[in-house]
Amino acid sequence: MAETTAPVQYPWQTARSDIEQCEAIETRRAELQVLLAAEDNGDATLTAHIQEWNTLTQARSVLNAKLLEQENLRLKHEAVLDLFHICNDILKSHVEFDQTEAALLHCIRESHQMASAYCVKHQLDQSREPSSTNPSSENSAVAPPATIPAPPPPPAMSAPPPPPPPGPPPSFAAPEPTEKRPKRETAPSLPTTSQLPKPSAEGFKSPLALRTPLKPVNNAYLADVAKSGKSILRRTDFPRSPGGTPCRQRRRLSTADGADLVLLALRRKFANVNGDSPGGSPLASPLASPFATTPSAQPKREYTPHINCSHLAHRVLLLLWSPHPGSPACDAVALASPL
Repeated sequence: MAETTAPVQYPWQTARSDIEQCEAIETRRAELQVLLAAEDNGDATLTAHIQEWNTLTQARSVLNAKLLEQENLRLKHEAVLDLFHICNDILKSHVEFDQTEAALLHCIRESHQMASAYCVKHQLDQSREPSSTNPSSENSAVAPPATIPAPPPPPAMSAPPPPPPPGPPPSFAAPEPTEKRPKRETAPSLPTTSQLPKPSAEGFKSPLALRTPLKPVNNAYLADVAKSGKSILRRTDFPRSPGGTPCRQRRRLSTADGADLVLLALRRKFANVNGDSPGGSPLASPLASPFATTPSAQPKREYTPHINCSHLAHRVLLLLWSPHPGSPACDAVALASPL
């Protein structure tokens, strides 16, 4: 059979009261924290310190729970004693209650009886006043109150000193006038018709004479407008469009530019070609209009054969290669190439 080792008895466990034991536990707990943090502890010493630490922690938890329960019990005893004395004072004062307050009077009597039974069960002193003693000094002897020395007697009153001489009467001088700010300058009022000078016969001028004189250049133009009723455009050296806007000068085509060279060749090639494209837009067709007539009533248009783009490019290149577009060699090549 395994031998059972007796539990180790530590010095902090030999305290008499719970308060003394709590103080001893806190002191030893601080010492163990320092010992466990030291590095020169052997294995046996470290094991002993750890075992004591575990025992101390358990004892500390049990003691704290016990002290908490005692404190709750003490507070409950004081509350019940206070309730007993309050209900006892109400019942002894012979306070009258109405019929509507009969339930309140019944509750007070029931509370008084239950509080009295609780005090008898727990052997509480019902004669003392509530909260008359200090809760922490419940088991200790009551110390006599310290005597407070009486204040020294006041000195004998002599004749009162004479009142101070009256000061000068208050002066109600008018406050110094502050600097007046200059008023804002207002615009002068306009003269009325009665204040205007009457016009004399010599200085009277007609409204037409007061108008701004027109330039002599505009007189002829205004006379032409008054006669014809239409405005005439001024004559300029630049050509004008039908709307009156001066026409811009077209840029001259250069044979050094490839785009201009192709444009000149196309203009020469299709200078005499006229006709509508067979694949035109449907909006240009007479059938697209709601007022279009029957196809039989429309005049027939001549159909121009479609020109192949590849053949057209071939002929343009031939024109570019030839220094003289009208030479016999160029015409022979152009006739030989199919459309």
